[in-house]
Amino acid sequence: MHTVKPTLYSLLIRVNDQTQSLLSGEKLTIHPKDRIKILKVSTNVPFNIGIRLYCRMFDAQSLMYDEMRVIDLLPEEAAFTKPTLKVQIKYYNQEAGHITFLVRPFVGDWLEKASRIIDRKKRIALLEEAVVKVPGSEEIRQRLLKEYLAAGQYEKATKLLEEEVQKTPSEGVLRKLLEIYKKAGNTKGVISTLERLIDLNPSDKQTRYELAEMLQKRGRLSRAISQYRAILKLATPDEKFDLYVQLGYLNAKAKRTREAIKYYRKASELHANDENLYYNLSYLYDRLGKKDKADFYLEKAVKLKGSDTEGRIRLAQHYIEKRKFKKARSLLSQVLKKKPRSLKALMLMMEVAEKSGNKTELKDIYKRILKLQPKNATVLYNLGALEYEAGRLKSASYYLEKYVALKPRDSSAHSLLFDIYKQTKQTDKAVEKAKTLLALGAGEPEVYAYLFEAFKAKRAYADIESLMKRAIGKDPKNAQLHKYLLFAYLQTGKENKAMAEMESILKLEPRNVELWLHLAKLREKNEKYGEAMAAYKRVIALDPNNDEAADAYLKLRLRGFEEKVGE
Repeated sequence: MHTVKPTLYSLLIRVNDQTQSLLSGEKLTIHPKDRIKILKVSTNVPFNIGIRLYCRMFDAQSLMYDEMRVIDLLPEEAAFTKPTLKVQIKYYNQEAGHITFLVRPFVGDWLEKASRIIDRKKRIALLEEAVVKVPGSEEIRQRLLKEYLAAGQYEKATKLLEEEVQKTPSEGVLRKLLEIYKKAGNTKGVISTLERLIDLNPSDKQTRYELAEMLQKRGRLSRAISQYRAILKLATPDEKFDLYVQLGYLNAKAKRTREAIKYYRKASELHANDENLYYNLSYLYDRLGKKDKADFYLEKAVKLKGSDTEGRIRLAQHYIEKRKFKKARSLLSQVLKKKPRSLKALMLMMEVAEKSGNKTELKDIYKRILKLQPKNATVLYNLGALEYEAGRLKSASYYLEKYVALKPRDSSAHSLLFDIYKQTKQTDKAVEKAKTLLALGAGEPEVYAYLFEAFKAKRAYADIESLMKRAIGKDPKNAQLHKYLLFAYLQTGKENKAMAEMESILKLEPRNVELWLHLAKLREKNEKYGEAMAAYKRVIALDPNNDEAADAYLKLRLRGFEEKVGE
């Protein structure tokens, strides 16, 4: 019956208590809780016969009869997906026109729904969705941020704030971001945020301090130094001292020695009585190899710090190296006054006394060291040697005996004791010490000479024989040793051995006229006439004016002892 194309002219609708008319194709934004009633549909179809309303997933037709809330006709989950509902006005199955409902929940709806969700993960998921759906809502962003922090999801929280900072950087947001980075222990984020805060406000000293300290902890010394230098430009006179000290410390740590010196000197100009500054300057100048400057500042430091014994000892060492013994002695005396048992100070004082030649002081220092170190071998020997030089032999032997008990193979100490025992007529001890020297390989002629005389005085000829045999075994060309042995043979009547020994001596001393004569007489006594004549003949050859040898030789010849004997 209706032959023209069906057309929708308008649709009269009441939303809550307000009525409005929508033309075909128009859109209407509504809230999920709005009450809607379609009051009239105007079309070109007579009496709207065959006209109906259709919308997928939304019962639009029911609005022709009753006033209903949108959420009652739409699942709640769907309502928060910001659905776009196209309501088609159909003439039977032919579309006459349409209107569109844009369902948009308010910010409060998102927040209310989130509050009703017990599970935190689901609550956060909803708020994340809400941020996307309502991007301009600060309330939703703040609520989501709060949830992230409560859940310990710091990375997501910082990401949310970083997005906001990118759009509109502000100090308030950056402060929040800084706090979260600190909670998360994200040092990189903290540093980055502090730098951005400084970019916003370059004169913010407190933030620069915080950044400088953070960079210092992370070992980024160059960047930390830059921040402290920037703070220095903003600092009050009262603040500059600490900044100079800090810059000195950081530059020293960064091996920027000259820069460190510059700042420490500036600090010392403000506080001339701060000994720590001078200690630092001394150390830095020493690092540069400027020993005189280092000592200059170390001396200033120890003058200010009377209790610093270690500093005085260190300075005294330097003065000793420079042969400034007077200054070194003064410093060490100060140390020993406070710490009379300081071994370091005593050892250095000993060195001062040794190098300056003050033997009286040296002896006193040695004794003080021995009280602390009774077994200090070096001191025992030196003290013994000093007493020996001074002629105090009893005292010298006391120290040297203690020394050789610790160092039994030191022949020089045994030699000193040997000489002391000889001078003090302690024969038995001298003999034992001589034997010790020989056992150590210190077979000096005077040792053998002393033992020979000592054994000779006791008529201990067997001891002489035994000793000299061993000695000759080590040194067969030593004529004096053979003579000592010869004496023992003669005293014990071992004339054959004596003659053999004489022959050995004469091989070493072929021009010894006296010994040739003794050998000739001994051979004659033992009826070795031919050999005796040969010996007399050798004497005459060496000493033609020797009447004794000539007479003896002639007498033997006249007696007929002319057998040929090799000389």
